[in-house]
Order: sequence, then structure tokens, then C-alpha cells
Amino acid sequence: MVLFCVTKGSPVVFLPLVTLSNHERGVMEYTLTPHLILFYNMSKETFQVTFPDGTVTFLNPLLVAKKGLTNVNLDLLKHSHIYKWQLFKEMEEADNPHDLQVIAKKVEEVEFYQQELWGFAKNASMHKFWLVPQCECPADDNNEAYGSGHRIYAEHCPIHGEGWVK
Repeated sequence: MVLFCVTKGSPVVFLPLVTLSNHERGVMEYTLTPHLILFYNMSKETFQVTFPDGTVTFLNPLLVAKKGLTNVNLDLLKHSHIYKWQLFKEMEEADNPHDLQVIAKKVEEVEFYQQELWGFAKNASMHKFWLVPQCECPADDNNEAYGSGHRIYAEHCPIHGEGWVK
């Protein structure tokens, strides 16, 4: 279980907890792990990404802390998510496979860039390529294979089917 408090203008404290159970006494005991991270003067807006349509999402504050990301990296990540959102909107409007494939390559480039900003190795097997608009590749199969490097493409997919340069 992880507890954290995000309030504007006050410290944000992340307390990862380990739950221990004591079966003999029938009670639950909680012990703090040695990992305690303090962020001062950070609000929830620090992690917030707001898309042009008003939709809001948040960067993972625990991963931000773990990776020790700078404000520059946070800003670049936010902008990269907005750019990826815009690419998805372009894909929704595209009406031919060539345009979809060109935009899908840009999405992949953004995902590599995001991995770099997060401090992860560039790894295409961690991209969820089947989530791009108009992709017809099997989501369930690809979710199951996620992270393994194995990809399942649908032959009739306008993006990843025939003619796609893998």
C-alpha cells in the first residue's frame, strides 16, 4: 500500500508502506520502509498534463521521485504527451494507410523520447503500438505479449498490416 498527499504549496510526502500480518495475535502491523521521499512546494499541477480538449492526466509522482526527474524533464514529458495526443488526433482523421503509417512512426519516435526522458533504456517492446487510432491488431494478444518483444500484427490492419515496414 502506498500513501501520499498532494497539496498545493505544502510538502508532498510519499510513504511506501509494507504490510505485515501477525497471525498469532490476529492483528495487522504496518512498518515503514527505509524509503521516504520529500518534495517541497510541489502541487498536483507539477505532475498534471492537460490536453487541448481539456482532458487531464498525471505523470506518475512515485516514478518521478524514484527516477529523480528534473523540472526540465517533467516539462518535456508533459509536452511530449500533448504532442502524442495531437498525433493520435491526426490518426483519427487520416483516411489512408500511408498517412497512418507515417504518423505511427512519429508516435514511436515520441515513445522512444519519453523513455529517454524517464531515464529508461529505449525499448520498442515497451510500446503499446496497438493502441494507436485505427489499429486493428489484436489487443488481447498484444497485451499478453507486452514487454516480451513479440508482436502480433493483423494482416488487414491499415497501419501494421501489408506494406508496414517493421
